[in-house]
Amino acid sequence: MADGLAAEAVIPWESPARGWYLRLDTHRRALWSTLRGGHPEPLRWPDWTNQAWRHDLVTGRTHLTDLGPGLVFRLALARDHTVFTHVHPDGDELVLLCADETLRRVPLPAMDGAPSRGGTPWEGVQRRAVAASPGSDWVAVTRGGHGEVHIFDAGRITRRPA
Repeated sequence: MADGLAAEAVIPWESPARGWYLRLDTHRRALWSTLRGGHPEPLRWPDWTNQAWRHDLVTGRTHLTDLGPGLVFRLALARDHTVFTHVHPDGDELVLLCADETLRRVPLPAMDGAPSRGGTPWEGVQRRAVAASPGSDWVAVTRGGHGEVHIFDAGRITRRPA
């Protein structure tokens, strides 16, 4: 028995992109991250690439799923989905990645002061946050700083507390 932490082998991203916010999924026994690539210039954010990165801890296999251009930041883990918010000048979405690797996209209400072309995606703009329950398919997404939280059950909006 070891007396401390020991380094394991490096797990490559298998993509030229950079990973953000590594998460451990104990339900599906996987590691998750969001990979962002493309030109690093912040004003070109609508063209950035985004991928869901999943490394299966049982099989050792890595899976990449394209999430679309724009800004995908944090992810959340629900019972049957991994969820992302996809921000883009053409419209924001809640993206649900199902266990069978299919994607469901649900349009989100627009934010006043949302990131737009010609500006950066983080200076003086609204941002979304996402949270999920690992024991159910409930997901909560903020509408930036508007004081609204949209609650979804398996991708269907069910209520909007204000």
